[in-house]
Amino acid sequence: MPPVTTFFSIKIQYGRSLFERLYQSGHPVHFLDRQFRCHPDIYTFPSESFYNGRVTMGRNRNSFSKFYHHYVAFQPIIFFDLQIRGGRKGQKSNSSNSSNSSSNSSNNSNNNTNGGQSQSNSTKSFQNVDEAKFCASLLKSLIQISDQHNEQQMELKQKDPRHVVQPSFGSVRNPLDPETSIGIITPYRDQVNALQRSIRKEMTQYWNDKGRRTGMGRKRYTPKETFKVSSVDGFQGQERECIIFSTVRTDGVGFSQDVQRLCVALTRAKYTLMIVGNYNNLNRSRAWSGFLEYLTNMGRVVRVKNAEVDPLSLGLVSEQLFEMLEGVSGEKQNR
Repeated sequence: MPPVTTFFSIKIQYGRSLFERLYQSGHPVHFLDRQFRCHPDIYTFPSESFYNGRVTMGRNRNSFSKFYHHYVAFQPIIFFDLQIRGGRKGQKSNSSNSSNSSSNSSNNSNNNTNGGQSQSNSTKSFQNVDEAKFCASLLKSLIQISDQHNEQQMELKQKDPRHVVQPSFGSVRNPLDPETSIGIITPYRDQVNALQRSIRKEMTQYWNDKGRRTGMGRKRYTPKETFKVSSVDGFQGQERECIIFSTVRTDGVGFSQDVQRLCVALTRAKYTLMIVGNYNNLNRSRAWSGFLEYLTNMGRVVRVKNAEVDPLSLGLVSEQLFEMLEGVSGEKQNR
């Protein structure tokens, strides 16, 4: 990705990476034209848009199938369109003058608000607390169904010792914990902090409720262990089975319209990519409009009017549709 982000630096070509400089100077390039990481639904658009369709699949589509793909909220790729009413553009928070200043103290630095988006006067970074809440809810719901799946697998093993346990994450030979399988990314540093706060609150409540319900504690979950929450830049070169991508902006697009950063963000997930954002705002961007059209044509855009809605309330994908998506749709898209 570009090493700098200021418009002036980009204008004088300081935004070029070393590889881009070598390529533009005529240095020989060996193009890797097969990808093995991402589900076809995730990689079809980046291949067509960023690599002129030159990148092909190196694995069979069925090898990417996961149990959570049966849920509408956790299909291989899905966009959650958060249409939540918020403050008017340019609205100033009155936290310093409010009689309830203690409850607003956390927002003192985030004075400019617009539809859930707010910008810090000190850091100039953006955050969106509505998106942070919904992303935390997505994470909790994914953990919830993974726990249920693991419990069901163990019950089947007890009934039939020959049953091969299929873990929620990882493989039979290498099962993984949720913390090493799920990542949450965003373009803005302040949103990283907002996501961490929401996730800590949501997951602490989930583990406490589960502990009271089952009477069993899980030692590997401690306050010091957290899910990977990072900026898009900080996540470059990494991957996770599932990625939650918070785009933040409801007014303007900012970093998200950078094609290279968008390509990185869209290709970190192996099996499921969940994108949370404002459809109408992002659709104004040339970088995003084609991608949103791709998702719309696949029926992978879900409108959300309440940040606290339970993602599992979206239900299950029908068995017939699931089989079609896992076996046919990718072939049609690649023609």
